[in-house]
Amino acid sequence: MMAKHSSPSCDLWMIAEEIPTSFRDHRSIAFVASCTEDVVRTHASSSVVLHLRRIVSSSSSVSGTRRGMPRTKDSSHTRGPFTSNSNAVFEGPWRTCHRRQDPPPTCVCWNRCAGVEVGSSRNRGMTWTSSTRTRCGSKMKRAAKNGKQQRRIKARAAEDPMRIVFVSMECSPWSKTGGMGDVVGALPIALSERGHHVMSVVPMYNQYNGLVDTQLTSMLYWNSSEVQTNLTEAEKNARQVEVQYFYAWEKGVHRVFVDNPCFRVEFLPTAENPEGFTREKLYGYSPSTEYPDNDLRMSLLCQAAIEVARTLQLETIGGEPLGEKVIFVCNDWHTALLPLQLKYVHHTKEQFLGSRVAFCLHNAAYQGRFPLTHFPRLNLPDAALPSLLWNSSSSNGCSCTMLNWLKAALVESDLLLTVSNGYALEVASSPQKGFELDHEIRLCGGLHGIVNGIDAAEWNPCDDEFLDDKGRYSLFNAVEGKLHNKSQVQEEYGLQVNPYAPLMAFIGRLDQQKGVDLLLDALPEILKRQDTAQFIALGSGNCCLENRLSELSSQFPGRAIGLAQFCTKKAHKINAAADYMIVPSRFEPCGLVQLHAMAYGTIPIVAPTGGLLDTVTSTLGFQITSCTKFTERTYSSATVTQMNTLDCVNGLAESSVSHLLTDEDTDNLLTSIENQSTDKIDSKAIVNTVLDALGQYNTEPFFHMREKGMETDWSWKKPAWKWEEALRTLWNK
Repeated sequence: MMAKHSSPSCDLWMIAEEIPTSFRDHRSIAFVASCTEDVVRTHASSSVVLHLRRIVSSSSSVSGTRRGMPRTKDSSHTRGPFTSNSNAVFEGPWRTCHRRQDPPPTCVCWNRCAGVEVGSSRNRGMTWTSSTRTRCGSKMKRAAKNGKQQRRIKARAAEDPMRIVFVSMECSPWSKTGGMGDVVGALPIALSERGHHVMSVVPMYNQYNGLVDTQLTSMLYWNSSEVQTNLTEAEKNARQVEVQYFYAWEKGVHRVFVDNPCFRVEFLPTAENPEGFTREKLYGYSPSTEYPDNDLRMSLLCQAAIEVARTLQLETIGGEPLGEKVIFVCNDWHTALLPLQLKYVHHTKEQFLGSRVAFCLHNAAYQGRFPLTHFPRLNLPDAALPSLLWNSSSSNGCSCTMLNWLKAALVESDLLLTVSNGYALEVASSPQKGFELDHEIRLCGGLHGIVNGIDAAEWNPCDDEFLDDKGRYSLFNAVEGKLHNKSQVQEEYGLQVNPYAPLMAFIGRLDQQKGVDLLLDALPEILKRQDTAQFIALGSGNCCLENRLSELSSQFPGRAIGLAQFCTKKAHKINAAADYMIVPSRFEPCGLVQLHAMAYGTIPIVAPTGGLLDTVTSTLGFQITSCTKFTERTYSSATVTQMNTLDCVNGLAESSVSHLLTDEDTDNLLTSIENQSTDKIDSKAIVNTVLDALGQYNTEPFFHMREKGMETDWSWKKPAWKWEEALRTLWNK
């Protein structure tokens, strides 16, 4: 076809009209686009381009020939809208469409409205009518309004850039066990692009490449004794250890690594991991066994973050350190001591009086609970003890008093954030969902939820370094790209090579939170009732779950495979090959797996919890049945309704951030959530939902979900803007 019509004088109208109706289906959309792309780009006029776009984007939807969609009574013309009558109207199974007219030259939205994004279901059969002009006008107004707002924010950042320090135990790509590492790796870059001075401070677990020794050292407190004594200055100095700071400049962010023997992990190179980094070594000897000195290690990190903010000289701000007016962004319980150290140690010395602390909760299940006897190890005055004290209730009705780092961070931080609106509501709703800290969360005014983004440069099927040339794809050729990747994955891992068989996948940590046990219980029934479906799982963690995963290939030869490991390359490859991504989490603060999946055109099947409900709607995927959506909840309190809106955040500048909700609002929030609680999922619910999803494989709704997911911007652009507005309230105080 290309050889026949490759000359500049070729009649592209003839190319368009020669495409038979039977060829116009989903599998041919990308092929037609790719065959004409070079010719159109080089030789076609705008009218010819629009004509070709019409064929690719609306051929089967208006003629009623798409797979699974019967013709209507009025769709008797075999060539759909491609007739000589420019005013003809055709009734398709979805909508009435007129032949497109040329747009007015002033319409900046025409490229999208006219179907330039080939294959986009929302552009198929669109008519350039007065209503279309109205919609375009609304888009233009919204775009203009957003543009003004963005320019205003950037101008404000240029005039008064914030100085922000992210403190975390993880930072991708250097160290990562979950979503927190991705956040600390990508969010600082997005804030730096908006004009702010941003630094991240994390432990140096290994000898990373490309780091520079700053020649800066600090002597910080390290007390392994549990005996409460009044130490003299000399005794305190004797209990100090030296830390060094290494530095890297990455995409506008100052990356600082704190080096001390207590942070270093064992060097164990393997074939899958030649650099020798073992992620189980971050917090303990194994996923279930923590290091006995974790409280000392994390206290040391908090001290180092404060010191480096006022001592490390940075060329980007004239050779000066960030100084004492900074915003510390602490992540999870590991960094919960930082606000206490600022308040009870440095503020008493008239230091860091202009600093503020924003605390981001990534997972309330991990709280940093320690015996009361560990308090002397923290080098904090007795005045800080009430913030750490917490009474834990056991199942037998007994209670004990212990230290709870997460509770202290909730009480002492200036701004409380979490990674989704749904999770912010969940953890405040009940002791079960808040892991016994729901009361403290409500007393502190609740959490402000901002959904995470993904690294659009790393997770991009068009330019994925782990895919070959034929495996890379966009919305235009997603069908062909995914079929190619699926064939490769099937052949590589011993599945039956059938690219047209629906492939389900699971990627994640193997533990009870992720609901892997429920999925494995449901899998036999799914594969029994869907004799062509296949399944692949990738993850590591709990030993029992790893063993169950490894047995899949023997239980279901050629149809299921479990990889009890984690490999970034394999995660990318599976995302690009799978048709469905199953996320059956018992609770999920935000979740990045479903975002990665939708960016790659993989349909997510998710549990109705936390951030999964915030990100996966009915137009993007499937939610496990018999559950109530958070998005459908209504609250009687106006303050609760606006709790996570930008207007509410902007209003924090005039009041204490820790009092977003009044007592009445808190009661209304609790009552509303308790009255509309979600049902727990089980293996039966997973079976029903997955079978329903498989029943829609390769149908119009299936392709609509794929297109919608790939069209949506899942990057950090919008979340970073929300983070900036929230942090600005602290900076202006």
